[in-house]
Amino acid sequence: MNVLKQKLTGISAADSAVILNNISKVYLSQKKNDSAGKYAVLAKNAAEDNKNAKQIADAYYNLAQIYIADGTYKAGKSWLMRSFEVAQKAGLAENVILTATALADLNALQGNYHAAYDFTKIQQNWKDSVKTERSPRYVPVNTKIETSPTVVKAVSSLSANQWTLLFMVLGVVMLAMIIYLLKNRKVLQFNQHQAKTGSKEMALRLMDERNEWERLLADEQEKGRLAISSLQKEKDEAEELFKAQRLVNIKINEEVVFPAVTPLPTEESGSPVAPAVTPGVSDPLVAKEIETVTTLPVAEPYDIWVEGLQTTFAKDKISVNWNITGNASGTWALQKSADGQTFLTIATETFNTEEADFFNANDAKPCTGTNYYRVVLFPGKEEVFSNISAVFVPIKGQPEFASFPNPVKETLVVVPSGAGGLVEISIFDTMGKRTCYEKGPSKPTTISVAHFPAGTYTLQVKSGGKKLLRKLEKV
Repeated sequence: MNVLKQKLTGISAADSAVILNNISKVYLSQKKNDSAGKYAVLAKNAAEDNKNAKQIADAYYNLAQIYIADGTYKAGKSWLMRSFEVAQKAGLAENVILTATALADLNALQGNYHAAYDFTKIQQNWKDSVKTERSPRYVPVNTKIETSPTVVKAVSSLSANQWTLLFMVLGVVMLAMIIYLLKNRKVLQFNQHQAKTGSKEMALRLMDERNEWERLLADEQEKGRLAISSLQKEKDEAEELFKAQRLVNIKINEEVVFPAVTPLPTEESGSPVAPAVTPGVSDPLVAKEIETVTTLPVAEPYDIWVEGLQTTFAKDKISVNWNITGNASGTWALQKSADGQTFLTIATETFNTEEADFFNANDAKPCTGTNYYRVVLFPGKEEVFSNISAVFVPIKGQPEFASFPNPVKETLVVVPSGAGGLVEISIFDTMGKRTCYEKGPSKPTTISVAHFPAGTYTLQVKSGGKKLLRKLEKV
């Protein structure tokens, strides 16, 4: 600072005020407000000593900008007002427009919209004066611009006929505006009607799509039920065939009788005569009798089977649990199907029932819809199949349970989604009367509806705080 004072010693007061003000602006642009304030004060003092209105207005405006940058709006507004007064009295149009714009923005920022409007009008007045090269009259601060006396005189000099004509013109304008608003109102009402109609049509279309989706889902569930029934039937037939084969094998083992040996021929004396035997050749009689004995292969029955096959869906995966009953060892395979007919192996492992009889496996990537699972045991060359268990995986945003068939005649199967907790299943008739109620763990539930009268019912499933409804037809 001292060095700067020494350099400015040989410079005039007017030039030093300009230089100091410019240095202050540079520091302000670099957001060094303390340094900018020091040089702004020096520039103000130099301008006041020089008594140059332009430099004084610039110095005051620069101080105001520094205060506003620091967030001290009150002090900034005070310096802006001083700059505005100096510039307006000296007729400095550029400074008046600059400070009036800053005051209008600052007042608008503080919510003082009347003052902001006044300064905006003053700014526009000075801009117009610059264009027309005339000097505007001085407007004191916080004073609104008055109405021109020429306008007052012109209005007061109107005659009665002229007033009547003026009111008629105003009436015509008002009537035109009313007609325009009424037309727009009719258009708005028509658009609202069209919007309501379109919304209704869209709702009906969405309802039809939902019904179609439910019908397709019911068809798929019916196919799955038929596939399960077919597989169960094949399994039962295979078990019956296996049992029958076991009985046949046991009976064959019990009834195999070796043929009696033909007595040797005797001489007249009664002593038996041994047949001639060629060296190196077996007894032809014995060989002949042995050829008539056929060894029948007997299948080894496996006293082993799968019990308690359960499937549960939770946390985006399906858990499968089962028990193996019997004493044996071998390999088990968990198989999965999307239609209940074609199965693919997704997991396999060796087992020994002497070490463990409970087993489980997980399907980390289940398919949406109904998933079918079964377990196949390989204790030897033969295969032992379990029953088939199905679990329903809902599509996100869709109902979280499956029910089939629909329409139903005798037996309804409800397959809740997820695992854990209790599930409450209710069936209501059209009068709201509950005709059936089941409560139990989350697993496939079979409900007999053969005694229900034909008609439309509502199936309700409550699980985990959610209540899901579905239309049910009884035939």
